[in-house]
Amino acid sequence: MAPYSVEAAVESPLHAFDSNDATGEQAPDSSPSRLAAAFADSIRMPLRTPVVVAPPRLRTSRLQTPSSNQVRRSARLAAKRKFRASNVEVQAKNVLIRKMGFVNDDEPIDADAVIAYCRSFQGPVPESKLSALSELFLDMDWEEVVDVAVEPVAI
Repeated sequence: MAPYSVEAAVESPLHAFDSNDATGEQAPDSSPSRLAAAFADSIRMPLRTPVVVAPPRLRTSRLQTPSSNQVRRSARLAAKRKFRASNVEVQAKNVLIRKMGFVNDDEPIDADAVIAYCRSFQGPVPESKLSALSELFLDMDWEEVVDVAVEPVAI
């Protein structure tokens, strides 16, 4: 009697395929890594939702056109600035010249109007000029008003 071999009686799945079977055909690769990969493929299921969510896309700024860098001004504001001085004191004196009637509201202030304005404070101030000043400076002391109004105007 032939000796009994445990390996011959129990075939393991790893040894199920020999490299050459009885017909002489080449059997599929039976390496352990190949069998493990086949087993993993049989129990693996595709994910319906991804485990790692892609990071949100970074916002890119819109390219600015050269025309958007320009300051926008309306026609009304541009017309206001035509006769307006940059210095606040000069603007205040220009308002006084207009309110006191040396020039009309739609006319530009010229040198003659400034000279007439300065001369009006050299003598006594007429009642019409005082009423125009009282509309502008109701709560101020009149000495302060005269001191501010008499200062020389830069032309």
